[in-house]
Amino acid sequence: MSLKIRTKIILLFFAPILPLTVIVVIVSGYLLNNLYNKAQRLDDISKERIKVTDLRLSLDSGLMPVNDYIITGDKRYADDFSGISKKIEEQFKAVEEIAITSEEREILKDVKGAWKNINEISLKIFAIPDPLGNKDAAGLMEEMDYKWGYPAIEMLKRWREIDLEEYKNVLEKHNMAWRQAWITMITGAIMFLVICLVYILFYSRIAARNEEELLASENRFRSLVEQLPNMVFINKKRRVVYANRKCEEVMKYKREEFYSPDFNFLSLIAPEYIEMVKTRFNRHIKGEEVEPYEYAIITKDNKRIEVILNTALIDYEGEKAILGILTDITERKKMKESLKISEERYRGLVETSTDAIISVNEAREIIQWNDSASKIFGYSKYEIMGKLIDIIIPEDYRNKHIEGFKRHIETGEGKAIGKTIELEGLRKDGFIVPIELSLSELKTGNSYIFTGIIRDLTERKQVEHEMMRQEKLAGMGQLAAGVAHEIKNPLNIISGNIQILDMEENDPEKKKIYKTVAQQIDRSVKIIDNLLDFARKRKHEIKDININTLLEKTIMLVEYEMRTENILFVRDFQKDLPMIKGDSDQIAQVFLNLINNARDSMNEKQKRIKSGKLKAEGWKGEIGITTKKTDNMTEIAFADTGLGIPEDKMANIFKPFFTTKAEGKGTGLGLSIAKDIIEKHGGKIELENKVGEGAKFIIKLPL
Repeated sequence: MSLKIRTKIILLFFAPILPLTVIVVIVSGYLLNNLYNKAQRLDDISKERIKVTDLRLSLDSGLMPVNDYIITGDKRYADDFSGISKKIEEQFKAVEEIAITSEEREILKDVKGAWKNINEISLKIFAIPDPLGNKDAAGLMEEMDYKWGYPAIEMLKRWREIDLEEYKNVLEKHNMAWRQAWITMITGAIMFLVICLVYILFYSRIAARNEEELLASENRFRSLVEQLPNMVFINKKRRVVYANRKCEEVMKYKREEFYSPDFNFLSLIAPEYIEMVKTRFNRHIKGEEVEPYEYAIITKDNKRIEVILNTALIDYEGEKAILGILTDITERKKMKESLKISEERYRGLVETSTDAIISVNEAREIIQWNDSASKIFGYSKYEIMGKLIDIIIPEDYRNKHIEGFKRHIETGEGKAIGKTIELEGLRKDGFIVPIELSLSELKTGNSYIFTGIIRDLTERKQVEHEMMRQEKLAGMGQLAAGVAHEIKNPLNIISGNIQILDMEENDPEKKKIYKTVAQQIDRSVKIIDNLLDFARKRKHEIKDININTLLEKTIMLVEYEMRTENILFVRDFQKDLPMIKGDSDQIAQVFLNLINNARDSMNEKQKRIKSGKLKAEGWKGEIGITTKKTDNMTEIAFADTGLGIPEDKMANIFKPFFTTKAEGKGTGLGLSIAKDIIEKHGGKIELENKVGEGAKFIIKLPL
């Protein structure tokens, strides 16, 4: 075998061994360096967590002196708080140095803001000389704890969670680096053995290879690179030593221009990215790992193209060089920007919608919740996100909802999808709210997202209810007017005949019977007159009314008689009360009705509890009448010391023909007529009640 062939064989043997050894050494060194960096980062994260923990504990302890001061009133706690404040300010400086991510900086900003408010509130509390039992001190303390203190501590807990997540990620990378190091060393050893074995088995073939085959292989590789749709280049010593055909097409430079010693590759880079690219190239040349990154290139014809660069450190003609693969992402970025604008537009529509918009995933977890949803159901977005949708579903319907949800996931069929239905929702405060739901679904792959548009029907239901009530009252009024007219004529005839019989009769027993009949006829006529008043649409005589004067005139009608019944009036009228517009006769009718109701209740109380016993205890029936101006309303209150209204009667107290009085004592129309009169004047009437102690009716009329 010729010396030339032997030399080639020896060179062929060592050719793969030496580069392999170099690569194994370089990779091993890189991995060991990576291991060291990861271990160092783990240590840094542990120290950062300690600093955050110290700040959180200090904040917690910062709340204690104020609490102790409110409890004990000892001024020395102000000095304790001052010392803790200085310590916390120092800790803020230490924590500022480790706030790296935007979320950490936001948390630090919010915590510092909270601490500023805690400081201000604490100074206000310490300025109170005697905090024991002081409501202002207690209120400030509650604001400091629940609005600023505890939320700030929770935010620092979130920071610790961020550090813990980073610690886990770095630890995982650290362990992976160890595995890569072992794999590299084992792979290197195996490859060394394989190369030796291949050399022995294919000795003749290796010896027979010639430079023409190697050249053909290189040409095939070059041909493959030339056909790639990506721009491929090699940069050695800050010069472009290779650029494929795609580089020429996109950048509009000839290869001779790329390879010219005078060509500066930095001229291809948009000015705002030059420093970043230089830094990444320098890091890569030093052997550091560089993730793919984006920047913009400027072509020869001054066109801007957005690209992403993947680089690798290679050995080219015996020297280190950087292999770069550029991918044009201009269109992709435009699409991404359009998608971002579309998403922001969608988010804006969702957040400004007057209807609640709620989305849930397959696990029934809430993933979207707008401001209108918070207004309807009472939950903030912060406390509801991630919770099960079951939280706003009344318990009576919850199991049915869960079964229907599971059935839809399994079969793809749902009765509510694409329809608008009326349901009930459960507010945070436990109240049931009527809602209208329009439900849609979005299927991505094998996953579902369900979105509901919800409208609060409370006001609409109230309007519908009021319209039905008005329709019923109108129908009842027409019926009452007709019945009253038909009944009153026969009653008048009967009354006239009874009066004639009474005049002609001398028998006392029969006269007594005639008197009873006449009384019952009068009672029937009174009921009929009340029915007619209730049904009749009278024209308002609107004029200025002095409420205090009108009350005095009304009281004068019954005050003397009621004083004989052990019932007194207690007046508390606001002086210079503004005049109101209204029908004085109708409003006086309301006042007299409320006074008579109070009178009947207190007389009934004196019957049930012997008058002698009540008088012995110094009891007197009282009707307290108060007038005052509140905002744009005049408020008139009638409070009595009677029996009050039974709880089971409260819901029906203003309904027509409903009465709590004994049979023959009332028609059940008084309060209904009173409510109707007040509402026609643009006001409202409310009831406060204590069973056994009395009732209080409050009238509010607009000025």
